[in-house]
Amino acid sequence: MDKRIYAHSEFGDVDMGVNELESVAFALEEERRAGVRKDKFSLLRIRGRGDDEMLLRLEEGLPCFGVYQVLYFLAHRNRSADS
Repeated sequence: MDKRIYAHSEFGDVDMGVNELESVAFALEEERRAGVRKDKFSLLRIRGRGDDEMLLRLEEGLPCFGVYQVLYFLAHRNRSADS
């Protein structure tokens, strides 16, 4: 089964296989530049294999943190499987 991550945002569309996800992080530079408080973060930077890097804008606060945790788990699992 080919599980995928689909997302659409102002930064473009994301269509990536779950097993292609390499890393996820908060887009701290962009959030700080915009003066966003830590509890209101809404941007995630994800990177797939081949150094494809994308920004995702999500609902701010807890929903963003929840999506981050799920994507972090998947990226960590992929790195562990590659080792």
